[in-house]
Amino acid sequence: MNTKSPGRIALFTLAATLGFLALPALDARAEDAKGKAVPGWLQKEVDKVTVVVPDLNEEQKTKLADAISVRTEAVAKAKASGAAADELKARTKDAWSAYFNEAKTFLTDSQFAKFTELHKPKPAASK
Repeated sequence: MNTKSPGRIALFTLAATLGFLALPALDARAEDAKGKAVPGWLQKEVDKVTVVVPDLNEEQKTKLADAISVRTEAVAKAKASGAAADELKARTKDAWSAYFNEAKTFLTDSQFAKFTELHKPKPAASK
């Protein structure tokens, strides 16, 4: 059985998108510096960055969480739009570019260098 059929990939993508959109309602919540509830999935994303860039202050962490949230919402909307593959790729690239541009506004040069290294595209696994 071919596990990489387009139908299976589309079904997995849809399930992942729908599951992702439900995450904020299901996850435990933390609080940001302003006492605002932060969904658990978002805190995990922030934690991935703070492992690599441990010297972020609370304001930077809050701005990072906001940037991740905006990026994630943009990608989810693009996937949910039913756009063609090329359009989806362009929208996703735009969302990531905006994320990097926003991060550059509140990270120092050395923090941004670590941040970009963390988000460097990984080579695709080959079989």
